[in-house]
Amino acid sequence: MFSLLGELELFDRFYIIDGSKKHEYIIFSKEFLTPEQTNTVLAGPSAGSEIDLITCWPIGSASKRTLIRAKLVNSQEV
Repeated sequence: MFSLLGELELFDRFYIIDGSKKHEYIIFSKEFLTPEQTNTVLAGPSAGSEIDLITCWPIGSASKRTLIRAKLVNSQEV
């Protein structure tokens, strides 16, 4: 599902539909990390209006992770 996650760039926007709401996010961080580094980053505090998207990188390998962090900028009924 997230195989193309690495193609997203800083300040790109994406949307998640949850029931009757459409949430818009803007990317503020993109990193390629080891699994251990990813665990450390995710163990830290984050704001309730942020989301983290993670996938293995490169595709077909588990040696690294692509970590995309984004902040909620808008929510609306659909």
